[in-house]
Amino acid sequence: MTKQERLVGNESEAENSLALYCERFFKIFKLQRSPKNLQEIYEAFSILKDQIDKGEPTASIIGKHIYEHISGEAIRKRRVTSIDFEEFLTTFFEGIIVESEDRTKYLEELPGRDDFSRRVSRNRLEKLDVRIGKLLLSVKTLIPENKELNAGSFSAEALFEGFLSPVPNERTDLGSQSALEEKFNKIAKAGNWKDFAERFEQMVRTIYLTDWIFAIKGGQHCDIYLLTGEKFRELMINCVKDGPSKAVQLINRFEAHAIRTRLEPLFAEAMHVRVDLIGPCSGRLIKLDNLIRNIQSIAVDTLCGELSPKSAMEQIQSQLKELIKIVNP
Repeated sequence: MTKQERLVGNESEAENSLALYCERFFKIFKLQRSPKNLQEIYEAFSILKDQIDKGEPTASIIGKHIYEHISGEAIRKRRVTSIDFEEFLTTFFEGIIVESEDRTKYLEELPGRDDFSRRVSRNRLEKLDVRIGKLLLSVKTLIPENKELNAGSFSAEALFEGFLSPVPNERTDLGSQSALEEKFNKIAKAGNWKDFAERFEQMVRTIYLTDWIFAIKGGQHCDIYLLTGEKFRELMINCVKDGPSKAVQLINRFEAHAIRTRLEPLFAEAMHVRVDLIGPCSGRLIKLDNLIRNIQSIAVDTLCGELSPKSAMEQIQSQLKELIKIVNP
């Protein structure tokens, strides 16, 4: 057994520790743990930001967690961090991650068995990621270089059927902004844009029922954007109502059965807070973590017979003296 194998921590213990710090944070600052709206989520992140900046220990521990598990340079490009952010949100606010098989508890399937109803109903159910209080959220994590949002499943077949024949192929006909605009112009020239826009509106109002939360993983900071489902629907519907050239100012393309949009127009309408994750208290917390790990390593080495009890006691006492300096400088 290697030292690394012996020092692998229990994930549930880490999660429980984070939950305790989150509970303390909300209690200290008298915040709603089950927010009723996006404004209350925004207020919680704003206070988290302010308190990290001031060096408040509980907020700094939460910020350190976001840096190490979600936003930090070493891990932020890994796709797994989207799940990590969902897990953080549900711990921070006492919410739940909604598994795919449970989504019908919160979003009803559409009546009807025709292809249109079936496709749109499936698209609708795939949007829900997290439930916090009574809020239903789609959660997205991105890096600063991202300029485009994967807005999730949106059936091109259901949208274009009856307007273009054959129905456009995603890869060859709808895979770029210019290709998409060409198809839009073809519908408009045939005099069918008003009907097309009405179908698009029907699909948007049916599919996008959740609010949105975006985390931009910027390394030592994390930008949080919050956008209501109502505002998202309004932006999408209005851009198509105004014709092909306006539509492609927001909608970029289709890919993998999903619609891709520009981020900038969405962020312009969203609530935003930038949380600097490394503050005045962060250095002390890192030293504290290292000392605790050292003490644990010494104890494990002793239990495994690699270190004498006498030598272990001397080393642990030395580490404890350093720990006390952090607690009582």
